[in-house]
Amino acid sequence: MFTSVALAFMLTNIWIMKSEFSKKLVKEEVRRIQFEAPVKLPMREAQEKAIARLREEKAIINKAKEMGFTVSQDEVEWLFNEFRRLFPTDAEFYKFLKKQHLDEDEVRDDIARDILMFKVLDSVAKTIKISDDDTVKRPYEVRYREIFIYSNPYEPKGRRISKIAKAWWIWLRLKLGADFCKMAEKYSSRSNRERCGDAGFTSYMPTSAVRMHAWRLKPGQLSKPIVTTWGITIIRVEEVRGGEPVRFGDLPWRLKRLVFMDKVLEKLDQMLSE
Repeated sequence: MFTSVALAFMLTNIWIMKSEFSKKLVKEEVRRIQFEAPVKLPMREAQEKAIARLREEKAIINKAKEMGFTVSQDEVEWLFNEFRRLFPTDAEFYKFLKKQHLDEDEVRDDIARDILMFKVLDSVAKTIKISDDDTVKRPYEVRYREIFIYSNPYEPKGRRISKIAKAWWIWLRLKLGADFCKMAEKYSSRSNRERCGDAGFTSYMPTSAVRMHAWRLKPGQLSKPIVTTWGITIIRVEEVRGGEPVRFGDLPWRLKRLVFMDKVLEKLDQMLSE
């Protein structure tokens, strides 16, 4: 049971969250998070992420104003027009806005906010100095192999269900000891299924549903079938490495970039906590 103190804390925290940001703003942020997420998040988790992101953005914008950064109308209009050019026609652009429950002024406000945050991050990035001889922590990497069954999102529902059932049958065979590489060569839809014998796939960031699962598994572990928009994937993690001290100059460029990004975010957190 909740104690009276715990209950009071929960109610106070809920009140703060509701009063700190408007219901519409939180709802819009939840919609963005669900759109960006590789898998649909539970509503409670999406709302918590929305509140955390809004608080962080508010802190960065306040810091931008303290540092004297401003955004001109020309900057906003230029990015607004660049965004609109991503669509084949203006009709498609306004159809997208309607679907996202946005109007032009809200898009411009979002752009202005993003420009302010970029200016802060850019100013922080310019203060970060890392030489090749500096010792840094190697970013984590996850190497995995996969069996991918292609599934068109527009194909008949019955066909998609049969492919999901097939993936579960393959998973069961693997759990009973079937050879992963042989199953991949026989059933995987990818043209590079023969790669099972070499390096496999390596992920440095969990940027998709498949990679997100890879980052949650340990070497040797097998995932259950991961159903995504364009197919069903079964992965087996081969290796997880990283965290050890290394010379910055010895890292490949892609890992240098991750180290630099971590340094920028670490410095930004320090600035916001001051």
